[in-house]
Amino acid sequence: SIYRPPGKASDRFQKWTTPHGERHKEKLLESMTKEQAERLFQVSIASIELSTRDSYAAGLKHFNDWCDRNGRSEEERMPAAPGLIAAFLMEKAGTVGASAVNNWMAGLRLWHTINGAEWHGDSQVVTLVRKGVKKLAPISAKRAARPSAFVGVDMSTAAVVPCIIESV
Repeated sequence: SIYRPPGKASDRFQKWTTPHGERHKEKLLESMTKEQAERLFQVSIASIELSTRDSYAAGLKHFNDWCDRNGRSEEERMPAAPGLIAAFLMEKAGTVGASAVNNWMAGLRLWHTINGAEWHGDSQVVTLVRKGVKKLAPISAKRAARPSAFVGVDMSTAAVVPCIIESV
């Protein structure tokens, strides 16, 4: 698509757009120069750490790939309706964990925000679907319980050790 040129993941927020995003940029040009508008996007995007940006950018890719596979128009992608976001997430249920979904949603929210689009990802239906995705996450996507730091320690003397160290 002309709205999603190839490039690095971290550049998607600046280079990927939609018809709504294009209209937003035109509106910005009514109150600032093209250079100022570009700088506004750069500074806004810089508020997110590069490693986080890469993680968030995965959400843009997954969402847009899903939209392509499901025949969703470029116009529908931003602002994305609650039902569209819910349908996207619903398809991922049972295949990904809450952490992935949270990163993808944060990325979509950022993309909407920097493009002046209303965000519907906090709607009731999306919230319910997110809870369902979390509950249906595969075991491989859930964090294993960390072993206790006291494995092999005689707990009857464990409380005495800090007291001895403190008195030294």
